[in-house]
Amino acid sequence: KHSTIIMAHRNFSFFLVLLLALLFSTHSASPSPTNVISVLLKAKNHQLIDSENRLSDWANTTQYAPCDWTGVTCNSSTVISIDLRSFNLNGSFPSLFCKIHTLRHLNLFDNNLSGTISSLSISFCSHLHLLNLSSNYFTGILPDFGADFTNLTSLDLSSNNFSGHVPESFGSFPALKVLCLVNNLLNGTFPEFLTNLSTLTDLQ
Repeated sequence: KHSTIIMAHRNFSFFLVLLLALLFSTHSASPSPTNVISVLLKAKNHQLIDSENRLSDWANTTQYAPCDWTGVTCNSSTVISIDLRSFNLNGSFPSLFCKIHTLRHLNLFDNNLSGTISSLSISFCSHLHLLNLSSNYFTGILPDFGADFTNLTSLDLSSNNFSGHVPESFGSFPALKVLCLVNNLLNGTFPEFLTNLSTLTDLQ
């Protein structure tokens, strides 16, 4: 009887581990083509204002079209880059783009984006390698970047209206090579924790 109970316990534990692994793989899997289209269109329609209609080819279709859309780059039909620099876009920080887990580069340089960027909204972007939000009109304090930003190599938040101190989390990027914060309204002393960035080669 005792051995039967142990066996049942082991079988239950195995089943539980298997179930958790299945749930995790489902959660972390790359989004389907249909979901990618939905995410891109939601970001365009609810977070961005495309007054010059530069993104006119971003439209819902029955096939996997985003790889042919303006500013979108793919690798084997997988979206890896969104580059909308100098598109004269208005609106807020399009955090929805970061719902695409395969995205590696997000470049929104030289637009008219504004408002604050919360630590929660930036947390969706932890899988990025490059994030460029420079030359916009973002305000408020810099968002906290969590410990999940292990692959970020380039972060450019320059030429905005960010204010306050540099968060201590900025000293915890293990792969960061480029950090640009110039031309903001930051104050305080030089953040010594930036010396912890052992891979950094360009600091502005």
